[in-house]
Amino acid sequence: MIPRILMVLMLLFPLLAGCQGAGEAISGLHQPTVELDFVRLKGISVDSASFEAIFSIRNPYSSELTVAGYDYRMTSGETTLLSGRYEAHVVVPAKGRVVLPTSFPIDLEQVTNTLATARPGSIVPYEVEFSVIVTRPGRSLLRVPASHAGDLPLPVPPKISLLYVLWEDVATEDISATLYLDMVNPNDFELHFTELDCTLAFTGEEISDVKVRRDLGFPAGGARKFTVPFSFFPVKTGIATVRLIAESGADYLLTGTLIGETRFGTMVLPVSSEGRARFRK
Repeated sequence: MIPRILMVLMLLFPLLAGCQGAGEAISGLHQPTVELDFVRLKGISVDSASFEAIFSIRNPYSSELTVAGYDYRMTSGETTLLSGRYEAHVVVPAKGRVVLPTSFPIDLEQVTNTLATARPGSIVPYEVEFSVIVTRPGRSLLRVPASHAGDLPLPVPPKISLLYVLWEDVATEDISATLYLDMVNPNDFELHFTELDCTLAFTGEEISDVKVRRDLGFPAGGARKFTVPFSFFPVKTGIATVRLIAESGADYLLTGTLIGETRFGTMVLPVSSEGRARFRK
C-alpha cells in the first residue's frame, strides 16, 4: 500500500508543475534583470538634447512576462532636473531576453534655470534612475531598477568675428575672396569645428553663402584664427556690391550654423556675428 503522504504528493505534482512560473516569481530567488547596454546624448543644441538608451530585459521564469513601461528621473546632486513615464507593452518570452530602445527629451534651458550652480557653457553631473515595470507570472507587478551617471553639457554658441576680407579676383563674372575670421570657444569642453554653413551680408545686402568643412580643434575657452574662401556673382548681387569692394570696409552680418564634435556627441550651434570688417586687396 502506498503511504498516504506519498499519495498526496503524487496528486499535487501536476498542479505544482503547472504553477512553476508563479512559484519562481513568488519565491524571490529569481528576479528579472534590466541592464543599460547603450547610452548617449544626441541632437545637442543650445536649447535641447535627447537622452537615448537601450535596455536589455532578461526573464528568468518559465513563463513569459510583460514590460508595461518605465518611470525615469534625471537628477544632479539633490536637484531633480526632469522626470516622466513611458508606457509600453513588450512581451519577454520564458527564459528569454528582449532589447528595448527608448529616448526622452532634455530641455537644457530648463536645466540651466533649475540648477542654481549651472551656467551656460558649463558641464553638470547627472544621474538617470529608471524603474522598469514588469508583470510577472501570477499577474504580480514588479519594479526593476537601473541607473546611469554621466556629464551633461550646457553649450553656448561660439564667438566668431570677421576680421577682414581679402579680395583676390575682382572680375565682372565671378568675384572671389578670403574671409579671415577669429573664433572663441566659450564652453568648458573641447570643441572640434567640422562644418560652417552661413550667409554673409554687407551693409544689409546678402552677398553669398559661406560653406566650409574643416577639422579645427578648440580647447575649452580656446581661440584661433582661420580662413574661409568664398565667391559670388555680381550680376546677381548688383553693381552696388562691386562698388562696395572699393571701400576700406563695411558693416557685416554672418548668420547660420556651426557643427562641432565633442566628447558628448555632435553639436549644432547657431552663428550670429556682426560688426565692421576691413577690406584688403
